Parts: sequence; C-alpha cells; structure tokens
Amino acid sequence: MKRRLALLLIVCLPVLGFDVAEVFESNVQVFRESNNPVNAIHGFETIVNAYDLGEIEGPDAFDYYLKSLEYLCVLYYNQGELQTAQTLFEKIVRAAPAHALNRPFISPRIIQEFNDFREGIVGFIRVHSNVNQPELTTGTLTLMADSSGSYPVPSGERTVRIGKVNYAPVQESVVLQPGETIDIHVELERTHAAIELVTEPTDVDVYLDGIKVGTTSGSASAAYIQDAGQTIAELGLTPSLLSNVLRVNGVNAGNHLLELRKPCYRPLQLDLLELELRDYTYKAMRLKRSVGFLVVEPGAPDETGDLFVDGRRVGTLPIKDLEVCAGRHQLKVSFEKGTFIKTVTVEEGERRVVRAVPKPTLLYAGIQPIDSNKAIVEDVQRRLLEAFRTIPFYNVEHAASYTNAIDRMRGGDTTVMETIREEYGQSLVIFGVEKRIKLKRYVDIFLLNTELFHLEEFPIDPVDAASMERLVQAVKNMPELLEPFCGLNVVTDPDLGRPVVIASTASGISDGDVVLKVNGVEVNNTREFHQSLQPGEVVFSVLREGTSMDVTLPVENAPIVMRQNLNSISYNAAYLYFRSRAAFARSQVEKASAQLNLAMCLLRFRDVERAFDTLTLVTLPDTPGIGAGTVHYLRGVCYQEIESWMNLQTLFKNYTYSDQATVINSRGMRVKDLIDFTFEYLRKQ
Repeated sequence: MKRRLALLLIVCLPVLGFDVAEVFESNVQVFRESNNPVNAIHGFETIVNAYDLGEIEGPDAFDYYLKSLEYLCVLYYNQGELQTAQTLFEKIVRAAPAHALNRPFISPRIIQEFNDFREGIVGFIRVHSNVNQPELTTGTLTLMADSSGSYPVPSGERTVRIGKVNYAPVQESVVLQPGETIDIHVELERTHAAIELVTEPTDVDVYLDGIKVGTTSGSASAAYIQDAGQTIAELGLTPSLLSNVLRVNGVNAGNHLLELRKPCYRPLQLDLLELELRDYTYKAMRLKRSVGFLVVEPGAPDETGDLFVDGRRVGTLPIKDLEVCAGRHQLKVSFEKGTFIKTVTVEEGERRVVRAVPKPTLLYAGIQPIDSNKAIVEDVQRRLLEAFRTIPFYNVEHAASYTNAIDRMRGGDTTVMETIREEYGQSLVIFGVEKRIKLKRYVDIFLLNTELFHLEEFPIDPVDAASMERLVQAVKNMPELLEPFCGLNVVTDPDLGRPVVIASTASGISDGDVVLKVNGVEVNNTREFHQSLQPGEVVFSVLREGTSMDVTLPVENAPIVMRQNLNSISYNAAYLYFRSRAAFARSQVEKASAQLNLAMCLLRFRDVERAFDTLTLVTLPDTPGIGAGTVHYLRGVCYQEIESWMNLQTLFKNYTYSDQATVINSRGMRVKDLIDFTFEYLRKQ
C-alpha cells in the first residue's frame, strides 16, 4: 500500500505543485530546439489545466495561461488537428476577447484564421462617458479596449458593469451579435477624491487620519522629472532619490491629516483642508534625517564584548560614533564575565556616550535559616561570598532581596528567574536552605542558571571548611576545552617504566614503540608524556625492537569532551562557561569544542532537543580523536535518550567517519566500537 501511495504522489506531483515558470520555459525550449516539438504539448496542457482548476494563481499565472494556449494552437494546427486548434482559439477569446496573436513563432496563416474566428464570435462596445478609459467587466471577465478604443466582447446577452475607481459604477444590459458595435452613453458620478504623492527618500509609509494607506516605492520616471524639473530645483531635491508617484484613492471629501513616516527620519504632517471630489497632485515632499550617535565603551580598558543594538549585532567594543535613529534603543553587551543591558534614548543630533559595565554573572541570593538564630547563617554567607569573589570567571553580587524568593526558586517558579534574567542577563544563581539533622546544622546549597532553570544541590557542613571548599571548587574549576594531540595513544608499561604506543595514526611511529623522550626530556609515564606536548613541532625519541630513533610530529590543539560521570562538576556553572567560550572563542576549534560541551551539559539536563540542535552547529574535521565521528555518535545518544530506535539505527548505518574517532578524549573509546556495540545491543533486544 505504501509503495502504491508513493507512486500516486509521484504521478500527481507535476499537477499539484510545480514551478509554472520553469515548466513553461522548459517546454518552450522543447518547442524551439527539439526534433519532435509535439513533446511540449503535455507541459503546456499541464499549465492550462492547472489554471482552469484554480491550482495556480498570482499575477503571472494568467499570462502563462494565455502563452501556453498560443503554443498549443501552433502545435495542434501544425499537426493538422484544426478542430482542436479552433477549440483553443475559443478558449483564448473567451478568456481575453481583445487578445491578439502576434508572436514571432506564429505563422501569418494561423494569425489570420484566429482573427477570422474571433470576428465570428465577438461584438464590440463603444463607451461614451464623462471619464477617460472607464473599466468594463461582464461576469468574471475583465474587458480590455483594442487599438480603436472599442471593447471586444463575446456575443450574446450580456450585463456590462461600467465604472472607474473613485466613481460609482453603472450597469447596462446588451445583446451583441457577432461583428456588431453597440454605443453606450453613461455619466459616472464621482464619489471619492484621490491624491498623488512623491517623496524623498523612497519607502515612506503614508498615513491618512492615522490609517496606513500605502508606501512610496520605486524611482521617479524620466517624464515626471522633466515635467516637475523646475519645482524639483526650487525645493533642492535630488531627482535620483525621488520615489515613483503614489496614488491614494478612495479619499472622502472634507478635512484630513496626512502623515509621512520612515525610520530615522522626522515625521512630516500635512493638513488637507476641504478636499473636493477630484484628483489632487502635491509637490514632492522631503523628509529630513533624524539620527543621533552612540559611543559605547567597556567599563575597563582590558574588557571586550559584543554590542547588540535592538537585537542586531553591531561589533566589538569600543564602538565609536555609531549612527542610530533618534529614539529609544535597547543596548546589550555580552562580556565574557557578564552582560550589560540598558535602554537609552538618543535625541536627534545627540552624541550619547554609554559606559558598559557588565552586571554580575554569579548572583548569591543568601541562605534561608530555620530559626531566628542567624549567626551561623550569616557567617556561612560571609565566607561563601568571599570565596565566590575570588573566582576570576564571575562578577559576584550578593542580593539579599532574593532571599525571600528562595522557596519559589526551589519550586521552579520561572517568573523569579525571568526577573533575575531581565536584571542581570545570563547568570548563575546560588542560594541555600538551612536544615537540622540529629541536632546538627547543615546547609543545602542550590545552583541554577537563568537559561535552563536546572537545579543542582551541594550539601555543606557550616563547621567543615573542606565541604565549603568543595562547593567553591565545583563552581570554580571549569573544564578544559582543548588538549595537545599528536595522533598517539599511549599507556605506561609497568616493567619498562615508559609510555608505550598502543595506537598510532601518526606517520613514523608504530604500535608498540616505546617513548623515551619528548623534545629531549625523558618521560616516565603517560602523565609526563601528555604534559610535555605543546602545539607545534615536537621531537619524539622512541625505541623500536632495540633501535632508537627520533621522529618529528606536528602537535595541534584538539577538543576535549567533559565526562558525564564527574559529580564534582557543577553543570550549571559549566554551561554558562561554555556559552561564554562559544561566543568569545579564540579559534574555530575552541568554538566547536565549547558547542560540543554545551550539548553534553544539555544532555545532563535531559534537554535532548536543544542538545541535538546544538550538535548540528558543531563543525569538526574527520580526524582521529574528538572529531566528526564524535558528533555523529552523540547525535545518536540523543535519539537513544528519547528511545527513537529507528532513527538511531538509520543514523548509525550511515556512519562513514574515521575509525580512530573517540568519544571522551583522544585516549578514550573508539566511536566505531561503541556504534558496533549499540547495534549488537539493539539486535539482542
């Protein structure tokens, strides 16, 4: 059944949804260049049928419809199917009675036969009216005048509606014989006024009595510039900056207020007094620029941050003399250690200087005591605040006003967090709740961030300095993003007391080689081996089957992925750190590593959708160590978390990355091994 449905969709696709212009042009090419132009019939008929069924619309649809009918007339006429050609002639005449065949690809004989056919089924209406070029319709058919000014109309009994914008329409019933011309005399009554405007600059919104009635656009025509040349010169206008004429119809007689508005320009108002029922043409109107300038400087000379004005990134501080529209603007500066948020008003011509000082990114709300004896709580608060202020990554502030909201924050009240985010931006929030167990006091410290509201808990003993230190270290010790990597995986041989290569993707060093020295310095274990690696070229002295040799290898910085099982890590603090490093990365590989670790934090928070979306942003090369294979595997972990086993298997079946890619770091398990294990596990299930 699914196969049958798929075939039906394929068959129906050209009719239900297609690019009309593309289908038309491709069939025109077949008509012109193919040895068998009749192959274009199907394409042109597809367009005609789709239009008749109302499946294609838009301003160009009718034009493609008529042109397709013209090509079909030629194709069927050349095949000798004259009856079909005459049927197509009638479709053209019924759709557009004034239409004339004058394309270069249509032979004079076909044009003559079309004209003869049309004369046999149309009559003509000649309108005598007090307005020029009135608009005529009959049913759903809009009539167009021919070169003589008469309106061709299919013969028969017709009700013709005659009107024009700003005039009341009238109706006339007529019976037309083929070739007959009927004269109609009508007087149209004016019901509304019309105004015509030209502005400098273009793209100006026009309001009439507070209601938007249009927007000026385009460029002034050469004829307008020539006719209004003297006025343009007198007003000091620039012809190339003038808009095309905007006509506003349907204006009632009487008094009106006209207003012109455009961002960064002064509004212009014009009183239209005692308008009569006629056309009004006004002189071109110029709007004057209304701008000011922003100077945004960091709070300290060594601080850098990205400036956003009304949500649009402008650049890196300091920003000098940034031109902005006069009015209110929201400024946001993302610093590595915090966020500056402020709404400023810039007056026209003003040079507004703003000093951007980042707000705290660690908000200490305090501790909620269990009784009135606050001495212990105040001592813990003081010591914690002093310790927090030594953390170089954070600007720290103690906001006692949020102590009363601790219960609401513990309960997941997002309104409190949203208030904090509005005041401080992206920040880490820390607060405590005192408790008593067997006559002894403890404090449960909670951490959460204003981005995800994920709660972490760290119990501390007020009289145990070590427990407080563990909390501070959990917030302070940010995971590394990069490590030097040279393509070698080593372990320490207990007998030799030397690092031994167990896996190598580097040229010149093989599995089983013993590493003696790095850059001339002896190494005795894996820790010393990795500590000796520095980006650049490194000389390794290795022993292979009793022979020593020196091999020079490049060392590059490679990403590190944080482990999920390290309970000492505060994931809220790490998340904010990685967000900052992704925004202020010193290299593309550092940015990719920060994004990769952001995804790991999100997985920890069980925010699988955001983790998956973050992984799609990560760009890493397909190399050994943390790379494209790692990203591929972690996307599979996201599918596994939501138990989407079909998507997981599809993802892993398309695995074509490096066999040496690893999951945790350059010395961890291979991605391919874990994928193979996953397949085996799923097979057993």
